[in-house]
Amino acid sequence: MRKVHKPEAELVQHLVDAGNVRTIAESIGRHLQVMAAIHFKTCLANLNPGLNTAEEMALKALERDITEKATAMAGVSGVEFRHDPRGGTVGLLLESKESNSFVGRGWWIEVARSDIENINIEKDFGDAYLPATAEYVSVWDDGVEVVTKCMVDLKTGEFYAEVSEEDPDELDLEILEREVIRLSDGSEFTVVERDDGKLEVEDLAGLLSAMRGGDSPSPQV
Repeated sequence: MRKVHKPEAELVQHLVDAGNVRTIAESIGRHLQVMAAIHFKTCLANLNPGLNTAEEMALKALERDITEKATAMAGVSGVEFRHDPRGGTVGLLLESKESNSFVGRGWWIEVARSDIENINIEKDFGDAYLPATAEYVSVWDDGVEVVTKCMVDLKTGEFYAEVSEEDPDELDLEILEREVIRLSDGSEFTVVERDDGKLEVEDLAGLLSAMRGGDSPSPQV
């Protein structure tokens, strides 16, 4: 059986005590450790030289992935994140209230130095989480287009558009007819507004399919 080093073994035992099967707890616990190491190394990069907008979006996507993975386990009610790499950056909130923190909140995942050293930020973080680049197009008054570059989160469909130099008010545009994400091959995907006011791609599956067929997600900003 694979030997589990001490920090992971403690977390695994808490997960087992909460009702998870040991083999699954070991597998998920190890996966969380690796993801926590990626998070830790990204937080280091955030200190120097800093993250650009695409990388900030990717960090949020990584945190969402960690949260989904962790809270799928029995006994984990949530996850807290810190962006200061002088300590742990990923903390599990255990229903048992067990904590390895001096402030008594959260079980902060200890990452192995070997994991940090073996992480390739471009591959393990960039390829997996960086948003894709495309164009955000707002169509006004019988077909007048205002086009800006944008980045699309390929897991949620949320996107970030740069501020356009063309202000619709200055162009005397009044009626917004539709908003779309346009790929380099000309294909378009409708943008809709969620209940919380954020915009997202309506047909995310179609967008992903189109990108796999022709356009590739790009880490360039």
